Amino acid sequence: MSEYAELNCLSISSNILLSKNLIEYNSPDYGEILLILRAEFGLTHEQIAFLLPVSGSSTISEWTRGSAPNFENGFHLIELWKLLTDKTEAEVPRKNRYLFI
Repeated sequence: MSEYAELNCLSISSNILLSKNLIEYNSPDYGEILLILRAEFGLTHEQIAFLLPVSGSSTISEWTRGSAPNFENGFHLIELWKLLTDKTEAEVPRKNRYLFI
């Protein structure tokens, strides 16, 4: 039996397909995290860049405008936010959106 025929013989519940196509994805809201660091602690982009392993304040400005950091930089930004605000991982500001595959 060919692979195509095998795939056509599968009986899959429509709920499984719906669950696979609709995934709730709550990524960290890095812009909100940076806004909190600037508003509550008076940190500038230069100071945040100095505390994180990034090249300069222009990188922080890009994150503020909606660009996402790579995993390592995002992890360190969240850790800095948790340290300064004394909050937990569950309290990290997140974007509430749905990702359709």
